[in-house]
Amino acid sequence: MFKLILGKPLRMECNVTDENPQITWVRLNLVSGEEEDVDDKKEKYDVVSNKQASSLTIRKVTLDDVKYDYTCKLSKVSDLGQTIGVSETFITYMAPTARLPKDVSLEEGTLLTLNCSVTGKPKPTIQWKVGNTTLESDGERISINYNILQIQNATKEDRAEYTCIASIMNGAEEASATANVRVKDKLSPLWPFIGICLEVVVLCLIILIYEKRRNKSELEESDTDQSPEQKNTPDVGKDVRHRNK
Repeated sequence: MFKLILGKPLRMECNVTDENPQITWVRLNLVSGEEEDVDDKKEKYDVVSNKQASSLTIRKVTLDDVKYDYTCKLSKVSDLGQTIGVSETFITYMAPTARLPKDVSLEEGTLLTLNCSVTGKPKPTIQWKVGNTTLESDGERISINYNILQIQNATKEDRAEYTCIASIMNGAEEASATANVRVKDKLSPLWPFIGICLEVVVLCLIILIYEKRRNKSELEESDTDQSPEQKNTPDVGKDVRHRNK
């Protein structure tokens, strides 16, 4: 098997055993099942042939290349006029990749959905884990559809690190990605508003207490500023009026 590495070239070679055979390279589309002649795609492939071997080089591997395997076909007309052909197939594979958002936040009671973006050839198998515990569909809250994990009515107990593990060839090649899930209280959007209200109430109380203390201090200062003579002076006007009567 030949390993596809994104962005790198890949060279495949078949040996030539007969003299002057007709050499044809084709690629098999694993999706449609059709064979395609690579000679029509010179911008992507380089084909070099000589008396001993023929090679096909993918100039730069892309994700699209996971759809194809390749075959080198050698044919020759025998002395009896019959066409004799042999072929060699080159099977490719690509190490898996897995991607998840690093942080996921949602409100309590809502649907948790994690979509693990996966690439690889052959098609990777996927396993979901929370810590060391493997998750499986339970037909109620938890459902797993290949690379998509869903948990109904998320609770605070669902806060955890969720890991998606993609593997091929019975685990010979694997990759993983982890998302940190945070489940917020339903009232969490109100906390900023409540905090502002509390700040306003506390500020008003401080102002009220300050004003009370200041008024009390002013009254005490006013009483202190009055002289003893002012406090003990009788109401002369009232006495005079009383005598006149």
